[in-house]
Amino acid sequence: MEYLSGSAPGKNAAGSYSWINKNALGLNGITSGGTVAAPEIGFYAASAVPQAAAIADGTDPTSAQAALNLLLAAMRALGLIAT
Repeated sequence: MEYLSGSAPGKNAAGSYSWINKNALGLNGITSGGTVAAPEIGFYAASAVPQAAAIADGTDPTSAQAALNLLLAAMRALGLIAT
């Protein structure tokens, strides 16, 4: 049985459960990695990546386009949009 945390069921140092049975939830296309402090995740067999930085709201057409491009790049890195 494969778990998202890569280890068997149990509580982490904070006392909460950090595992999910991938097969029971049908999550076989999700990859995970990193540490408890810096978790990583990927979808559709993409390599696990850390959470993307915050993206500022666009305030004019130029900054809105830049924000959209950053959002698309973050989604591609996660595997949510094909490259």
